Amino acid sequence: MKNSTNPWEGLKPLEKNRVDDIQRKFECFWVVDSTGKYGYYVASKIPFLLPKNQTKLEGITLSAEDSALTLILEDNQKWRLFKHVCDHLSEESSELENASSFIKKVQLILKQWLDMLKFARNKSMTTELQMGLFSELSCLKNVLEPNLEISQAVKSWVGHDKDKQDFLLDNFILEIKSHRTSKSPSANISSAGQLYSEKDPIYILSYALTTNASDGPTVVDLVSEIEALIFKDEENIELIEYFQVQLDNYGYNPEFSNENPALKFLVDSVTCYIVNDDFPKLTQIPSEITHLQYAIDLTKCRNFIVNIDEAFNMENKNA
Repeated sequence: MKNSTNPWEGLKPLEKNRVDDIQRKFECFWVVDSTGKYGYYVASKIPFLLPKNQTKLEGITLSAEDSALTLILEDNQKWRLFKHVCDHLSEESSELENASSFIKKVQLILKQWLDMLKFARNKSMTTELQMGLFSELSCLKNVLEPNLEISQAVKSWVGHDKDKQDFLLDNFILEIKSHRTSKSPSANISSAGQLYSEKDPIYILSYALTTNASDGPTVVDLVSEIEALIFKDEENIELIEYFQVQLDNYGYNPEFSNENPALKFLVDSVTCYIVNDDFPKLTQIPSEITHLQYAIDLTKCRNFIVNIDEAFNMENKNA
């Protein structure tokens, strides 16, 4: 399947194409250099001056010549990440007043991406991380998508931010938890805000998984299946990019190895709990306590088990 989200596709060496039709003080272009490498080109009426100690992002070369600023990607295979960096710059460019402020913004954005990449490299896809991502992707594909439009299902996913809930819908919130089937179910809570909402009901969806199964999908399989759903009717560029950014932020890395393989999982059961006023949780926390973690024994929360259809019936009723 052709992926039209690649803005450099079809450009010949030394050709460039504007990133969009927005009028800016700095004109931004997708460009391909003389050797065929992908690049991002910014034209200004004022010369760009790079600082002596500039932030360097591995695989991206930053150069300034007169009134032109150019970022070149050394490996075209890594264009997705590079495009995210460039999109970030394009979003910020309309608010910047001069070349100096643009350079500062470039430095800041490169540093932010560098920090994120260091985090992703240092955080391998452990069994626990794969379990968490697998459960959230399973919820997106098998619970949300059949009840909602795929765009709404994907855009509701904010699971990489562990201080907040995983899925934010119009009329309810879903928090996804996973545990090995061989162990008692529990919900690890990483902040007071995870089980708190001023207006919307919160549901916990607990996945019991067989890990390292001989048969079953991996997180890579689920990613591919969800991308196929996004592209089912037409190639939704913005939606696929949002999905890919969420995966990057989660720490997803499709390049598994023999030492750290993509595990196969089986979903043995899915249990839904409603987090109402009586549900055991900590929300009234003294301001002196800035961080907390605790676990809830879900075997003692059977009185709160509900059917997840209850939430979607409410969603459809209020639509």
